[in-house]
Amino acid sequence: MSMKSSRARSLVLVAFGLCAGCGIELDELRTASMRAALGATPDLQVTALTGPTSALPSGSFHATATVCNQVAASTISATVSLYFSTDTTITTADTLLGSAPTGVLAGFQCVVLDIPVTAGSATGAWYLGAYVDPSNAVAETIETNNTRVGPRIFVGSKPDYTFTALTLPSAVQPSGSFKASTTVCNVGTTAAAGNVTVNLYLSADAGVSTSNPVAGSTSLPLAAGQCTSMDVSGTASGSAGAWYSSTIADPGSAISELNESNNSQSGAQLRVGSSPDFTITAATSPSGASSGSSVTTNITACNIGTTSGSASVSVYLSTDTTITTVDIMAGN
Repeated sequence: MSMKSSRARSLVLVAFGLCAGCGIELDELRTASMRAALGATPDLQVTALTGPTSALPSGSFHATATVCNQVAASTISATVSLYFSTDTTITTADTLLGSAPTGVLAGFQCVVLDIPVTAGSATGAWYLGAYVDPSNAVAETIETNNTRVGPRIFVGSKPDYTFTALTLPSAVQPSGSFKASTTVCNVGTTAAAGNVTVNLYLSADAGVSTSNPVAGSTSLPLAAGQCTSMDVSGTASGSAGAWYSSTIADPGSAISELNESNNSQSGAQLRVGSSPDFTITAATSPSGASSGSSVTTNITACNIGTTSGSASVSVYLSTDTTITTVDIMAGN
C-alpha cells in the first residue's frame, strides 16, 4: 500500500470519528470520503484474458487482455505481462512469455490489447496468466488485484480431438436406424497420421464410457484447427425406453493427444418404442378477459413419437406455472 493511499484511508477514519452526532448522514460521508480516497490513485485490473487452446513448442500465438483503470484517477500508463503457470496463482516467478504497454488510461477507461507472445519449449498443460504493473511501478489504491488467470494452453506437437455439438431425433422404433449429427474438432497443433474414429453410444444412464453399447461408428481425417460436422448412422438395438446418447473420439486411445480428457460429448435422450408421444410446443391467449367472457387459445400440439395417434387437448387456468389436471379447466 502506498503512503498516499494510507493517508487517504486515515482521513476517512478521522472524518467518521469527528462526525458522530453532527447531523450528516454516515452513508453520505462514507461515499464522499471513499470517492476522495479512491480518486487519489489508480486501480489497474485485468478484467479478461483469452488465448488459444494449444500451441507448438517455441511457437508464436496471440493472447487478448482487457486492462482497466477502475477508479476516477488521473491518467496513468503501465505494462501488462503474460505468463505460463503450472497453477492458477499468477506471480512474477512464473514463466514470462511477453509484455505490452497499456498506453494512457484515464479513470474508468479500459483497453483491449492483442499481445503476440512465444510459447516456451516445455511441453504440457500451462495456465495462461496476465499481470498488469508486475514491477509495482504504479502506486495503486489496491495492489493485490493486478493478476488474472486465463485458459489452459496445451503445448506440444500432437492432435487434440473434441466435440462442440451432438443432436439426435426425439424417438426411434426398436431396432430402428437413425442419424446423429455431431461436430468434431481437432484443436491440437498437428494432424494424426491416419483417421480418427468416432463412436456413437446409447446408454441406460448418463455416464459416458467406452463400455456403453456402440450404436454407430465412423472415421475421418482432421487437420490441426479443423472442425467437421457430420452424420453418424446408428441403430437402436436396446429395449424400449429412454437412452442417453454420447460420442467419443479415438475411443481406443490409438492416437496420442495433447489432452486426453476432452474426447467425449453428451447429447439428448433418445426414446425407443412403438407409440405416439404428444407434446405442446406453443400456447398463446389474450393477456386479460372479463369474467364469464369467451377467449380463444392458440395451441401447437405435436406427436414426436414413432407411431400415429390422437388425443384431446385441454386448456387450464392456474395460479402458478405448474399446470396439472387439478387446475381449473377452461376448455377442451
